[in-house]
Amino acid sequence: MENKTTISLKRLVPGLIIGPASWLGPYIVMNSLFLPALIQHLDAANKVNLVALFSTCGMIVAALSNMIAGALSDKTRSRFGKRAPWIIGGAFVFMLAMILASFSTTIPYLLIAWMVGQAALNFIVAPMVAWIDFCPKGWSWHRIVSLWWFRNGPWEQCI
Repeated sequence: MENKTTISLKRLVPGLIIGPASWLGPYIVMNSLFLPALIQHLDAANKVNLVALFSTCGMIVAALSNMIAGALSDKTRSRFGKRAPWIIGGAFVFMLAMILASFSTTIPYLLIAWMVGQAALNFIVAPMVAWIDFCPKGWSWHRIVSLWWFRNGPWEQCI
């Protein structure tokens, strides 16, 4: 018999909506407005190439840090739980990285701050995604998505 930790849907579903919204909103703003504006300010002539470089490096760092964050959060045992310390720590480091990025005066300094921010963001995302496994018995992620986005909603097609 499997001893699986579950959380009631009344607690789980709001957490799975508020949690991603709290990191996805700032991420979209920083990716689509903040980074291009900083690059424009620092090196307008190479803006397009630099945005591509930052995006490529960011994806590589994100892929690696996501796996590391997931593994570390799986092994964590604390009085605050497995995931919460990593989510809070990732949020704090992400905030610091974006503050440092806003004060950057050179492209290499901005790139370093940006990569630290990408890694920190994945230390929020990876532990948060693990919450999906806390669905009560008989519920699957597909059923929760269907419940909130209605049948055949845009997110269900991706899952």
